[in-house]
Amino acid sequence: MKKYLLGALVLAFCSIVLAQTIKDGDYPNVEPFMQFWTKLQDKIKTGKVDLSKNYDIRIQTNFSEKKVSKGDLKFYINENSPEMLELLKEFSTAVDDSNLLKVVALDSLNEDITSADLQIKFDETDVHFKVAVKSNSEISAQNIASRFRLIFGLTARIVEENPEEEFYKNAVITTEKEQVFVHGKISRANLQQFLNNL
Repeated sequence: MKKYLLGALVLAFCSIVLAQTIKDGDYPNVEPFMQFWTKLQDKIKTGKVDLSKNYDIRIQTNFSEKKVSKGDLKFYINENSPEMLELLKEFSTAVDDSNLLKVVALDSLNEDITSADLQIKFDETDVHFKVAVKSNSEISAQNIASRFRLIFGLTARIVEENPEEEFYKNAVITTEKEQVFVHGKISRANLQQFLNNL
């Protein structure tokens, strides 16, 4: 399943690469995300991270040069979980190492992303995700939202009938002035199955 998902993400990213002009060195790399998911899976199996808890998580950052790790990072977790905090930091690094922000916001079109706010909230049945990113203009926000829709749409088709399809298929991506919002959810059962299948 891990190789299957990796192939799905590569295909989704490559579609953007073919449709846009991306400078050398800015091509996407999905392996950092796969390494992150593997670490999460390991920590769940060893009991260091307990997904039965109702986590309320938030990552906020202002950054430059499309590198989250270079910004002012703030983490909030309602549970005392050093292991989860470590994973959140590793997730931020995975975003940088993947070149994701350089793929969705193109230097060649003078697009930039200057801040991000990620919220993850567990309730009794679902895990809710809300992402807000701020770009440098309304046009940039519209272009970035279009690329996110392309990534999510392609990935939803590729992972059809797998547990993660719920997240990609039902995510809502909108813009408001220079901001882009991504709202999505996945059932706790599907999230657990997805992690078990990696």
